[in-house]
Amino acid sequence: MRTRAGIGSGLALALASLGCPALDYSGRQHNEATFETLAQARATGPQAVAKLEGNTGVAFVPHPVLDGYPAATTWIYRAPNLYGGRAAARLNTNILVFAEQSFAERNAALQYLKNLGVIRLIDEAIGSVVLVTPADGKAFGAGDQKHYYALQTAMLAQKAGDGVRNGVRYSDAEYFGGFGYTYVIGIDGGATFLNDYVAGTLDYVSRIAGMLLVNGSMQDARSVAGLVPVYLVNAPEDVVARYKTANDTDAYAKTGEVETYFNQHLPLKRVVVARSANPDLPAVISDAYYNLFTPRCVCRWVARVCTAPRRRTRATAWTRRRSRSASAMPCSTPPPAMVSA
Repeated sequence: MRTRAGIGSGLALALASLGCPALDYSGRQHNEATFETLAQARATGPQAVAKLEGNTGVAFVPHPVLDGYPAATTWIYRAPNLYGGRAAARLNTNILVFAEQSFAERNAALQYLKNLGVIRLIDEAIGSVVLVTPADGKAFGAGDQKHYYALQTAMLAQKAGDGVRNGVRYSDAEYFGGFGYTYVIGIDGGATFLNDYVAGTLDYVSRIAGMLLVNGSMQDARSVAGLVPVYLVNAPEDVVARYKTANDTDAYAKTGEVETYFNQHLPLKRVVVARSANPDLPAVISDAYYNLFTPRCVCRWVARVCTAPRRRTRATAWTRRRSRSASAMPCSTPPPAMVSA
């Protein structure tokens, strides 16, 4: 007993000497929910992040890669009490929604996300929802690709700075970004944009832990550059084939009208295919989130009911999945309603 007490005391002293008081570390931001434009988030981020554990005395600025980003095209919802301080921010979940919409004011953009059901999901997961609309206010195109790259860079640049000793650090990644739990949803033209300008670039698609693409098409010359779990709704057969190739699928399962192609050795490499003339977007998003982004059973997901805890897929390490508590539910439950009433 004395030996154990001595070890415990020594560990506490060692942590304290490193500036890591074990009893005073929360790893959370203690923030209220916020909804801002990207420009507003960049303005408020530095001051908010500077107050977090481990950031005392550090000067923060917005990441310069987002300088010149199109105004009033991207909105950010931050769930209450995000992870943050020291290395905790990389635990945040990020859901990026690409929609060919234009929102004149804040409440309309927030209501759109609420109607999709993603606010409820991110409050549960802990993280942020980023709503991205076209730079020209009408349709996504090749010009939006550079904005995607800038956003990705800023959101994943945990603890990055200007490279100068005791220089400034960038606040965006800790304020509304993450690291490995990045999920992307494309709706209609947003799905086409992700197919044409994101999936074909390894540096983009390899950082995505899961995709949901509703409707949309893909140019003949495009390909999928790397494995990515994907849920396709009303995708043309040639698009399905390209995602199957990227994920090395060699097995097939069907639940109701939802088909799944997967790799038997690594079932996280999955392509889920559904078809509906009138997709119920909240139901589809919920199904993708719970049964693809956060599958409860990785190795035997095709079973009707699993007892293993749900696990989230991670973009950077497919075999390292963080367990999450959840009530029991079928691994392969089909969407509650694929067709709207």
